[in-house]
Amino acid sequence: NTSVVDRQNSSVFVDGFFVLGTAATFGFNNIERVEVLKGPQSALFGRATFGGAVNYITKTPGDELAIDADFDLGEHSRSDIALTVSGPLFGLDGVKGMLSLRSYSFGGEWKNVATHENNATIGDEKTRAVSGKLVWEPSENLALTLSASYAEDDDGPPPTTSLPETLDNCLFYNTTIPLGYICGELPDDLDTIEQNNKRVAERFGEDVGQFQITRRYTAELDYVADNGWEFEARAGTNQQVFDEIHDASWDDSFGVPNGLRGFDGLVFGSVGLVEANKAYQGFQDRSLQVKVTAPGSDRLSAFVGASTYEHDILGRNLRITPSRPYGQVGSSRHIENVSVFGSVTYSLTEKLALGLDVRWQKDDVRESTAEFEPQTLAEVPSLGSNEGIAAFEFDTASFKRTLPRFIVDYKPNEDVTLYGVVSQGNKPGFFNNRAVAVRLGVDPTVKEETIWNYEAGVKSLLMDGRLLLNAAVYFLDWSNQQIRQTFLDAQGQDSQITTNAGETEVSGFELESSFVLTERLVLSGSVAFADPEYKFFVEETFAPQLGVDPDLAGNEPYRYPDWQIQLSADYNSPAAYNDWDFFARTDLNMIGERWSEIYNLSYIGWEYKWNLRAGLERENWRLTAYVNNILDDRTLAGSFRFRDLRRFALFNGTTFSYTFPYAQLVNLNRGRHFGVNISYSF
Repeated sequence: NTSVVDRQNSSVFVDGFFVLGTAATFGFNNIERVEVLKGPQSALFGRATFGGAVNYITKTPGDELAIDADFDLGEHSRSDIALTVSGPLFGLDGVKGMLSLRSYSFGGEWKNVATHENNATIGDEKTRAVSGKLVWEPSENLALTLSASYAEDDDGPPPTTSLPETLDNCLFYNTTIPLGYICGELPDDLDTIEQNNKRVAERFGEDVGQFQITRRYTAELDYVADNGWEFEARAGTNQQVFDEIHDASWDDSFGVPNGLRGFDGLVFGSVGLVEANKAYQGFQDRSLQVKVTAPGSDRLSAFVGASTYEHDILGRNLRITPSRPYGQVGSSRHIENVSVFGSVTYSLTEKLALGLDVRWQKDDVRESTAEFEPQTLAEVPSLGSNEGIAAFEFDTASFKRTLPRFIVDYKPNEDVTLYGVVSQGNKPGFFNNRAVAVRLGVDPTVKEETIWNYEAGVKSLLMDGRLLLNAAVYFLDWSNQQIRQTFLDAQGQDSQITTNAGETEVSGFELESSFVLTERLVLSGSVAFADPEYKFFVEETFAPQLGVDPDLAGNEPYRYPDWQIQLSADYNSPAAYNDWDFFARTDLNMIGERWSEIYNLSYIGWEYKWNLRAGLERENWRLTAYVNNILDDRTLAGSFRFRDLRRFALFNGTTFSYTFPYAQLVNLNRGRHFGVNISYSF
């Protein structure tokens, strides 16, 4: 089942427009500020902001020529070069433009120790991006902004590998199911990979890796009437094509038999059921929004708006095997979303204000899946084509929801604000790939996910502005949490399935502070604690295969750290060296333990990332040297359950399928690395 891009809990926006993937592809040289909005933001941003939103605000070209150049060079052949030029265009009044270029490359730092790989380096990345903005202001009241961007990502194989069975310490073989699993903390000292990339390339004529093209186009029209009314119209589209091929086993095995024996039926060794997986995905969305803001007053502010959003996803997975070279699963999705939204804030007194944001939205979902078995590459249908497909199976559904957010602000004085927020978010339902769901014997329908967020806190600026102190407590009431699990099915297909957890609750607190110790030294830090728990969740798809209790009530959601701690210090010394100012910053980021799966069997331990940077700056120049991850912390970046193709498999004579033992597939983090940065602004 090809992964899809619209199921995330939090989304990224650029200038208020939804961004497919990450904004980092285009770099940050033209970014003016970043808005991080926590908690459900569905009322204002709409779909895919269930857990929050990050909005990057780009710079607006000015009336004078401006140049921003940034050169970042580091270990492992890393380079990140960005250039932004902006200013007036063509000598025309009110016409301004901005052009940004970025070239990024990274040579990788992990060694591939699989047989035949000759310790090749893994993890290389390359990005080329260009973006532009044109602003026309024919009058003081009217502005038209057009933006366009294009990027290519050409990456090698990621630092992903399967943990060896020698680490298994629980859930060993029983009379019906071949098992063996890692319980407890996963290793935190890995720096090598096992992948059969050369053999995949030799057999199938393609290098292992990922290639992606992203295009974005937006248009904005802003008009402010003489009486204070503001009118805004926005339209945009994202387009993306993604192509990936990887070693299916993620280890040193590659179609090599490792044994044959009987075990409660027939159990075969790994015979290379699948040697490689190849995934294609095409994505396109279109959005349109209009918004009207009423003239503001000392006590009342309000706006209303309406939007429409639709997207299409076409995907397919190739199962590349010796006997059936191009077995394939295909899928498509079409979503149409319409919504109306509004916000009103009213100050009852000079100290007390009430606010209400609300959005009504409707999602219409239409999905289709198909399996087909072309025997040659020439017979493989093109992306989105129905050629060679006997029949697509369609599923449709509609989801309607009204999403409110209530806000109370109380300011006992100018430096302290007490607040309370109650908000609801949702993630509309969808359908699993029907072909995968049928093989697993589960309902393809995934229910809508909803959450109520209750938060109270204080924001304060004390000691004549030297001390910032913010604190918050919250409680989340989560219904039908959508749980995505990755697995290897009986045919060797790298697939995903999503199920719903009945009820989940999360309670926690956050503390944030900074203190100006001297004119030159500022200390800051933050602490966040979360205590999530499944209150009702019966998982009957994979629990029986693992041999664990399907009743997961009392377990914690996976990949959800309990503690997150950040400490930092900033030092500045003006004119320390002639006309050059000296600056330095160090920060320590700590992330607590988090489970690697919903069964709470294995977990990733504490992560400690200590960074240091220092340099000189004067007028237009800034020179920086840095070292990241000083402690060379190798805590895993992530992990998920997989199948181990190296080991014996149970053959089911009724379904004619194989059940391989489970394994842990892990992603490695970068180790200690050094670099220098040179930036120039004019």
